[in-house]
Amino acid sequence: MFKKILIPLDGSDLAEQALEPASRLVEPFSGQLILMCLASRQTFSAETADDAAAPLAPDEAEAYLHQIEQQTRQFNCTVQTKRMDKMDAAAIVETAAAEAVDLVVMADQGTSGLKGWLLGNPTELVIHQAPCPVLVVRSAAPWSKVAVALNGEEWAEAILPLATHIAQNTTASLTLLHILEDIADLENMQLGELEGLGSVPTNPERDVQARAEGLAYLQQVSAQLPSLSESVQMELLTGSAVPSLRRYVETEQVDLVALSTHNRSGWQRWVHRSTVDEFLRGTDIALLVVPIADESIA
Repeated sequence: MFKKILIPLDGSDLAEQALEPASRLVEPFSGQLILMCLASRQTFSAETADDAAAPLAPDEAEAYLHQIEQQTRQFNCTVQTKRMDKMDAAAIVETAAAEAVDLVVMADQGTSGLKGWLLGNPTELVIHQAPCPVLVVRSAAPWSKVAVALNGEEWAEAILPLATHIAQNTTASLTLLHILEDIADLENMQLGELEGLGSVPTNPERDVQARAEGLAYLQQVSAQLPSLSESVQMELLTGSAVPSLRRYVETEQVDLVALSTHNRSGWQRWVHRSTVDEFLRGTDIALLVVPIADESIA
């Protein structure tokens, strides 16, 4: 379990959706939740101001934090509260670094409410700048299906310890996904995805070999998870990464997608920050992201 988890709050029911998921992941008794109350709306644009929750004055923020702290006593962990005078991604990232947290858990509205803060650039900036894993949740409901997106590279497997840990401690099923972008998924491809199809050469023999190698890779990864190896499911996906991943998780009703990401250019595009953002914006599924430092990638 995680020993120290940061939860950004702003007084809204939406933001409080992060509390229950965080309680399921924090180390019992020795773990700590840091409740960070964002009391100012000074960074909101005119477009997002109408969607924002009513601003909290400093004394209101203190009272709110005290109320939430009382509610979290049932989680059997210590609780620390912090009131911030500004509301932006930098404040969250700076607090995560200063407190050396293991995880940031933050709610995500989707298409309404605090869209300007919790869905747009600020959430994405937290994901890509935080020094620790970030979990973006869309509801407080428990997870029953966890899917791990892999690309065949060793560094991408850094997500596995966290994903398997979550699956074990929440009794959720675990599925390993390997996306083969070089094989076009003609059956499920949408009209917009047909652009650039000519750049993907058709080679049945190559496709059969790629599928076999992909399955062997997943079996190898599964074998490294002795505590779950017998129950781990494996799936090969084909076609463009984000549409393929999105179709799978929606069809299979996956609750949580976990993956590693980095901001370095020149690598497979589905692990670029832009693709992670695209997936985040296009689904209502919880997303766990583990950042990988460039120096960790050979």
